Amino acid sequence: MPAALLLAGCSDSDSPFPAPQADVVAKLREGGATEGEATETEAAPTGTGWATITGTFTLDGDPPAPKLLATGGKDAPTCRPEGIPDDSFLVDKTTKGIANVLIFARKVSRVNESYAANESAPATFDQKNCMFVSHVKPVLVSQPVVLTNSDAVAHNTAMSPPADKAANPLLPSGKTEEYKFSRPQNTPVPVSCSIHPWMKAYIIPRDNPYFAVTGPEGKFEIQNVPAGEEVEFQLWQEVAGGPQGALVIPGVTDSKGRLVKTLTDGETLDLGTVAIPAAAFKL
Repeated sequence: MPAALLLAGCSDSDSPFPAPQADVVAKLREGGATEGEATETEAAPTGTGWATITGTFTLDGDPPAPKLLATGGKDAPTCRPEGIPDDSFLVDKTTKGIANVLIFARKVSRVNESYAANESAPATFDQKNCMFVSHVKPVLVSQPVVLTNSDAVAHNTAMSPPADKAANPLLPSGKTEEYKFSRPQNTPVPVSCSIHPWMKAYIIPRDNPYFAVTGPEGKFEIQNVPAGEEVEFQLWQEVAGGPQGALVIPGVTDSKGRLVKTLTDGETLDLGTVAIPAAAFKL
């Protein structure tokens, strides 16, 4: 894991990631931001309507052979006798799709009301077979995160979000504990288990709901994106070679892993299949 992934709070000029504000979504939804606040934190709305963005990220080249992580201790055979897969860079051998690519909107001027019902819904972060079920988990900062242990053995779930409270609860089998972020983060927060040191995942709390993580075939979809105005998206992948894990794709993103799109009302914008050279990753 690159040390840069642990950094946050950099100025926008130094970092590819935004400096999010915890109260932005609520203000925008309520229409309560003043003109000055809109100018300072988010651009004032200039468009109308909503749209969808979708796409597929693939590897331009031969998929690497799947790797197993080095394990040990008394629990390893019980958790997963066949071995623990390395989820840091998963490429589908048939489609060449890249899993666990994170894409999120850096800033938005407004949020579709369809997201309001779930903005405080608990988000489960589970462990099974001595692995975190979600390798990359985006959540809203307003959501309580339910740290869960569905294994037959005990785990601890350790994370230290910058400028936020650290967590490291010991979770016996079948137990849960709630954690609440107090601020959004600019980069995914590493999560680990010291009992089983091969366990690793990431969680990122955001101040708007426009985020997605690619599935096993490299596909993603984000619905109800503000239309009629520019929306800047950030790409991130655990072993990407850009600054702070930014995924830089020649001809698609800038040097900080960003791409800007203006969608039209009712449109489904398909980025198509985006083939990413192996050189974009630290393999």
